[in-house]
Amino acid sequence: MSDAPTLRSIRACLEGAIPAIMATCAPDGTPNVAYISQVLYVDERHVALSFQFFNKTRANILANPHANVLVLDPVTARFYRLHLRYLHTETSGALFERMRAQLAGIASHSGMDGIFELKGADLHAVERIEPVPGEGLAPGPGQLPRADLLGAVRLCSQRLARCTSLDELLQALLAGLHAHLKDKHAALLQRMEGGKSLDKDKEAEAELTAAIEAFKKSFA
Repeated sequence: MSDAPTLRSIRACLEGAIPAIMATCAPDGTPNVAYISQVLYVDERHVALSFQFFNKTRANILANPHANVLVLDPVTARFYRLHLRYLHTETSGALFERMRAQLAGIASHSGMDGIFELKGADLHAVERIEPVPGEGLAPGPGQLPRADLLGAVRLCSQRLARCTSLDELLQALLAGLHAHLKDKHAALLQRMEGGKSLDKDKEAEAELTAAIEAFKKSFA
């Protein structure tokens, strides 16, 4: 079905605004349901779940890799059920650090600093996304979510960190805004020292012209 939900279409559910509900099953068939702090978007086919405690959920997922996670869209109040298959746990690297940073933000916002400790990022394959029947809310004017802004800013920052000159920095910034934040318009302002003006400072005019050309190339 063309209107079947995808991870990208439900990204608002994966921003950590509302805790998810995870259901697992023990080898003897005993079910277990628990809240989970984070369901993090990784790519179109994978999510990462926060591993914080050695509990029944953890024991179940290691014995039986299949789980269901219920997530809620904070704008439309619609539920979606993710059918997951556990792959492995990452305890270091980019994904782990990304999840740890987001978990720290959630803990700070909820007044639980020092309580939330990330032991690992559990990577899961998303086998199916099922919309849960029920009435939702229509987004109001200006409420359509721009999902994963933090992720987009992180990708832009990674580009900037590789730059070795101001010219390269400017080009990387504009290209990052265009590629990751879908921002097709930008204004470049340059401060003139000591009351200088472009019509009197040819060097500043040349620098600005070069910057404008770099701006144009980044959108070419």
